[in-house]
Amino acid sequence: YGDHLSLVDTMRRLDAPYLVIDSKEILLNPRVGLTRICDFAGIPFDEQMLRWKSGPRPEDGSWAKYWYSNVHQSTGFGPYHRTEELFPERLKPLLAQCEKHYSALLHS
Repeated sequence: YGDHLSLVDTMRRLDAPYLVIDSKEILLNPRVGLTRICDFAGIPFDEQMLRWKSGPRPEDGSWAKYWYSNVHQSTGFGPYHRTEELFPERLKPLLAQCEKHYSALLHS
């Protein structure tokens, strides 16, 4: 996340447009999240963006079999589920660093 924050700082210095997206925002309200992205990109939102046919697509690329199993089984956005997994104690210092950068990204 530190590198992402550096990229945002560079975009600001260059006065270049950018958009930070939290996937949670999309899952909580897909229509609002996708409309925000479309507005930024200068394209119209279309209701068809909220539903799709299940299965793979040619544009998925060679990585599809590793990344898209759940997507290929879906026909729309699923609900947001908060992760309840315990975080390993030994990695909590790293988590604290990441959370600081992540928060800064969300508020950039």
